[in-house]
Amino acid sequence: MVWIPPVADQYQNVDKLVRAGVGIRMLPSEVREDSLRKAVVVVLTNESYHQRAVTRSKQFRNQPQPPLDWALFWIEQVLEHKGLQHLRSPPTPLYQQYGLAVAVAPFVILAL
Repeated sequence: MVWIPPVADQYQNVDKLVRAGVGIRMLPSEVREDSLRKAVVVVLTNESYHQRAVTRSKQFRNQPQPPLDWALFWIEQVLEHKGLQHLRSPPTPLYQQYGLAVAVAPFVILAL
């Protein structure tokens, strides 16, 4: 596969797959007709990409039940238990969600 991560949060996912050897990453700024064609040809002609993709596919499909059955089970659980409140994580304060404590720490240290 040739991945072109559209937004910043996708770069980490794409890098993980590139390290697994199942494809090539291209930055949006690198995408030209010739560079895209070259990347596609590399992936299609290099057998190692195909073999790793087959292995990952087998790993993904090796599940005790089909994904549709799994999804239906959890939908039924949510409906039966009115949202599964007992399984939810406690709410996280906004300053932790956005890492503000880490961002503000250097300024506090400098101010002291």
